[in-house]
Amino acid sequence: MLNPKDYLLTVLMVVGITLLNLFLQHFINPMSLVYIYLIATITSALLFGTGPSLFSSVISLLTFDFFFTEPRYSFTMYHPHDIINVVVFLLTSIIIGQLVKITRSQNLLLQLRIRRITLIEEMSKEFLALPPVEQFIGGLLRIRANGKML
Repeated sequence: MLNPKDYLLTVLMVVGITLLNLFLQHFINPMSLVYIYLIATITSALLFGTGPSLFSSVISLLTFDFFFTEPRYSFTMYHPHDIINVVVFLLTSIIIGQLVKITRSQNLLLQLRIRRITLIEEMSKEFLALPPVEQFIGGLLRIRANGKML
């Protein structure tokens, strides 16, 4: 289900990381800044799922290209290493998004198994609290031997 709030929060995360990168570009090689955008992609995958995660990847790449690659403030790339960075980032984002999706699915299945095991454990305790079958049958036989019917 498409939830606009998830996508809005994803955009806000990318904006926050862009502001952080604008500060960090004075201390870190600008080509390394693209990988900080993975924070938004991973967070989107964890919180909102695959769609917002892929959306985060695309807007992160566009934002990085616009602000941090030469020529700045355009969507053009002159250097081959910029294109390689973008491709590696996109593939990494997709893989991380899918891994988070798989992990979330496995977590839900594990929670279901835990609930089932808890139910079985509770039922077992109730069965153990019952009197032994021999005692129950012995009581029935005594009632019939005395001529009484249930």
